[in-house]
Amino acid sequence: CVFTCCVVTCCVFTCCVVTCCVFTCCVVTCCVFTCCVVTCCVFTCCVVTCCVFTCCVVTCCVFTCCVVTCCVFTCCVVTCCVFTCCVVTCCVFTCCVVTCCVFTCCVVTCCVFTCCVVTCCVFTCCVVTCCVFTCCVVTCCVFTCCVVTCCVFTCCVVTCCVFTCC
Repeated sequence: CVFTCCVVTCCVFTCCVVTCCVFTCCVVTCCVFTCCVVTCCVFTCCVVTCCVFTCCVVTCCVFTCCVVTCCVFTCCVVTCCVFTCCVVTCCVFTCCVVTCCVFTCCVVTCCVFTCCVVTCCVFTCCVVTCCVFTCCVVTCCVFTCCVVTCCVFTCCVVTCCVFTCC
């Protein structure tokens, strides 16, 4: 139930293995290593170079792809309902999630945490530092913003008719 085929040249080594359930193929050159595995339910492919590692997995419901370099780690996941993407560097962590109704994005650095959420009706954004917490909410009718420090709490509300600040 197994078929194996390998080809070797001065520059490339290729090997494929086929069974009744799994197809696997790998290619190696002096610069790139590639391997793919296919089953009835899952397709997986990975590519490795001296600088970048990439891996993708596809099922009937989920597509996942990750890329790793010496400086950046990126991972994205896509389903029929949700798209998620995260990027990590030595200084910044970013993550975004998109659904049919909500878009969310957060960014974290050593000094600042920022998060924004957007729906069809409401836009919300918050920023947190070591000294200040700020949050704003915008709807079609009302704009609200609050700022909190160790000494002061301020909140403003703006509508089409009223401007209030405390």
